Amino acid sequence: NSDCSVSRAVTQADVDAGSLSNTAFVAGEDAQGNAVETDVTVVVPGPAAAPLLEVTKVVRDTGSAVGDVVVFEITAENLGNVSLRNLTISDTFTRADGSVITGAVPVLADPAVAGDPLLPNGTRVWTLSCTLTQADVDAGGLVNTATVTGLDPSDAPISDVSDNGVDGDGNTADDATALPIAAVPGIELTKVLTTSGLIAGDPVVFTLTAVNTGNVSLSDIALSDT
Repeated sequence: NSDCSVSRAVTQADVDAGSLSNTAFVAGEDAQGNAVETDVTVVVPGPAAAPLLEVTKVVRDTGSAVGDVVVFEITAENLGNVSLRNLTISDTFTRADGSVITGAVPVLADPAVAGDPLLPNGTRVWTLSCTLTQADVDAGGLVNTATVTGLDPSDAPISDVSDNGVDGDGNTADDATALPIAAVPGIELTKVLTTSGLIAGDPVVFTLTAVNTGNVSLSDIALSDT
């Protein structure tokens, strides 16, 4: 009898494949000089595939005034034990009043990794930028949700809807990421005498100017004068 052994470090590719197959061949001669050979294959099952994707979206750069640039950061983390590939992202972007915002799309923070698989414990980051408009302020802010979808090694789809990363509020579900903007309405009225009369019958003109001193639009403006 003769024994031998072989060892090999398990790789991520082995885990993704689900098993490791090894075939050994042995050849020799019997006492009469006849060739004798045989082979044996052993398949070692790997750990059960447990794909898990966690997506978090946070407000990285905040703002509250028209013209401010707001940046949302979306992070997808592979919390499973197998690689994920063909990652895509879809984004739902609305104002706090539910009106849809168009034109803003997530972009990869590092475009070089676009075609790479997402390995276990790895992350993939996107950013979404938006310049605040008066409509955004009037609506009370922004609400954003992203969904990242990919494939596991068996081509089964896996996806996750983003959470806002704040679980201390007691809600561990997939909360939308919100940027609230508080309304601060204000108006200032001034009256000045622009034309004065010298004698009876001369017209007298007062000019009244209303200035919106707040951060939201005002409507149905009415003036009363005593």
